[in-house]
Amino acid sequence: MIRRPEIYISAASPDLGIAVNLVRAEILQMEATPVHVDNYPTQWAAAWSLMEHHISKCDAMIHLAGSCFGPEPANRPTAEPRRSYAQLEYAMARSLGKTVFAVVCDAEFPFLSHPPEQEEAAALQHSHQERLVRHNGAEIRVQDMEALRTSIRRLKDWIDKTRQHLAQEPPSPPPPAEAARRHRRSRC
Repeated sequence: MIRRPEIYISAASPDLGIAVNLVRAEILQMEATPVHVDNYPTQWAAAWSLMEHHISKCDAMIHLAGSCFGPEPANRPTAEPRRSYAQLEYAMARSLGKTVFAVVCDAEFPFLSHPPEQEEAAALQHSHQERLVRHNGAEIRVQDMEALRTSIRRLKDWIDKTRQHLAQEPPSPPPPAEAARRHRRSRC
């Protein structure tokens, strides 16, 4: 069986929950598999490790950057900058060399209401959005759900090409335990 492209959805959930659902639905419509983790461990090292586990299995990431910084892990190593879980997901995908499609939701976007954040957190999120725009270009900005839908649908060609590439890959070998069971059955 041919594996469908897997796309990790990264977003701070306090303001983008509905947007994540829209992205998930669009990815399914394009015959790809959306992957989204709602809850990570509270400790930095455990969260980073679990992110690596999930993101490394995916073919790409869609990173939604809204107005909310969102939750962040505790016990951050001193050398690490302060980042939310969503920003850490983005950093993880980049460190793994994954294709990342970034979408910045403008101030007009219909965000879910959420409690106000500290000024420092809001400034960190704004800086993250600005870096994404500088790195990826202004065309990644969306103002409403329809613009988000249109932005995600532009990935169809990439998804189709990835699906074709996956179809040409030889099937991966079974896990060691499965291979041992097959070997025992073939000797009987």
